[in-house]
Formats: sequence, C-alpha cells, structure tokens
Amino acid sequence: MPWLIVYKSAPAVWPVGCGDPLVSIQGLETSVMQARLFGFGFKVAKGISLSDFLAHLSTIKGTQIRFGSHDRLLYLGERNAYALGLFLTIKDQRKTCEILKTLHGQYTIAVRDLEQGSNLVDFNFFLINKNTGRGLYQHYHNSCSLNQFGTFCRRQYDDLKDAKVEEALAECARDTLQNRKRVKFEFAGTLRWEMLVREEGLDDLMAQLFTFKVFEFDVSTITIPDEGYAPLNGCIKKDTRRLRFEPKVDAGSIRSGISWLIRKYKITKGKVIGKDEDGIEQIFRLMENPRSFGNYEYEEIADETVLNLDNIEESSFFNEMLQVVEKNRPIFEADLD
Repeated sequence: MPWLIVYKSAPAVWPVGCGDPLVSIQGLETSVMQARLFGFGFKVAKGISLSDFLAHLSTIKGTQIRFGSHDRLLYLGERNAYALGLFLTIKDQRKTCEILKTLHGQYTIAVRDLEQGSNLVDFNFFLINKNTGRGLYQHYHNSCSLNQFGTFCRRQYDDLKDAKVEEALAECARDTLQNRKRVKFEFAGTLRWEMLVREEGLDDLMAQLFTFKVFEFDVSTITIPDEGYAPLNGCIKKDTRRLRFEPKVDAGSIRSGISWLIRKYKITKGKVIGKDEDGIEQIFRLMENPRSFGNYEYEEIADETVLNLDNIEESSFFNEMLQVVEKNRPIFEADLD
C-alpha cells in the first residue's frame, strides 16, 4: 500500500519547492511559504465526455509518467459531485542543504544525502466538479503550476482520444480514407482549461502572453445605440463582444488596450485567449470571484501529514477545499461556455 509522508521539519521531504538544492534554515527568521487555491475550468472536446476523461485519469493512478524534466504521479478519488485528486512531482536531486546558526552567531552549512529509496516530492491537491468541469488547484512556490498541470492533463486526454479513434476505426467495415476522416471529425479537438481571475490579477497573467488571439466580454455596462437592437427589444438576455486580433500586432499594445477597456467600462466578465512563449494556448476567464480562493501557510497543509495514496480522498485538506466550493457554488456549478 503506497503512502506519502510529509514532515514539516524533515529536510528529506520538506519544504519541497523552496529552491534547488533544498535549504532549510534553523536559527534564522524566514518568511513563511504560502500555498494558494486557484480556480480553473476544464472543457472537453467532441466525442469524449468529462466523465470519460475523469475515468481515464483514474486508470493511470500510481503510474509514473515522465512529463517535462520530472516523473509525475496522479491519484484520483471522489466525494459526491467532485473528483478529488493529488498530483505529485518527483524530484531527482539526491542531496539537501541546511544552514544553521551556532550559539556564537556564526553560520554553518551541512549537506545531507537522501535516504536510499527516498525522493523529494512536490504535491498539489485539486478537485473538479464532475458536472461542470470547474475546480480548485492548490499551488505553492516552485511546485507544479496550474498551466503545467493543464498541459499534463491535455496529454492524457489526447492519449484517450487516440485510443477512442482506433476503437472506432476497428469497428468500421472497411478502413477507408472517408471513414478515417469521419471518425477523426467525431473526436475533433482537445482538452482546454481556463484560469478564473479577477480584473486586478489579469495584468500579471497577460504579461505571460506573447500573442493575443481573442478578447471576449459582456457589454452590459457599455452604452449601445437603442435603434441598433430595436427589432430585438425585450428578447436579449446578454450582449457579448468578441474582439479578434491581428497576429503581428505588438502584444504590449493589445495588453494595454485590454486593460484600458476593462478599467474604463468596469468589465467584470469576459475572457482573454492567447499564447505564451512556448506556443501553448492560455485562457484567462475574468470573473467576479476571489483573487485566490484561499491562502494557507505551507505548514498548515504539510504539518506531519501522512497520506494514504490508495484513499487520497480521506485527506483532511479536501474538507477545506470542499468548504470553499460550497461557499462559491454559483462559480463552480456554472458550465463553461
């Protein structure tokens, strides 16, 4: 039975993600590392339901998967309407460092080898509403980012899609080009994810984008000539504008323009779509929601915690996460459009 043991005072495991090599400091005043809860949303493409995808993630439970420069492990459980998960990143470093202050006020540095069979590990809790795809992701400094986690999940989704395509082709009477095109169309697209942000946090996120594709927003606060909508008076529930950008326009100009528009017209709902320096699409959904859904000291989560990886849903931190989604039900129970 696999277990993950996190000791807040043991340098072999804690505080993972504080640097490389790992440094723990005794006798010094240090700032406390923060763990935060961020909102996000998953949206599946054609031919694969969200429940299909979550079931697929359950099949890779405990399977070591190389992603980026590290091995990863994913564990999934559930409680009622939510899938509960733990994402582990196994670090390769074999030594840790400590700096200690002596009684004479001097500092010494000690280097330790990890115990045989032990590895440093970062951990990220997450949960996903099984009906809407919206959820929470716990992150602390240098642990796996929400964007990296989304990319990992997209690869798993694409693996599932490839298997579904092969199954559908095997059921065809003949392997023809027409059948292949039809089947691929039935499963077209891939997993998309969005980060849920407030207006004051959007500028920092947009700074990560090298190109901008779309800015979509509701225009309820912008004056629109009444005569333009006269035939539809009384029928309109919401008016949404979708601005598409030329790919060669300077990203800084678009970024400034979006920020100005949001402040000028007090836009609180919309989304920005673009690509980062690696060419990966990013979607930031502007909402009237908390900047983060919770801030915690790392020690609150990793305070001599022992996790049974066969039953990760028993972790007490999921109680906290489920309380957060209960307090914000309109956000997490709404479908992504």
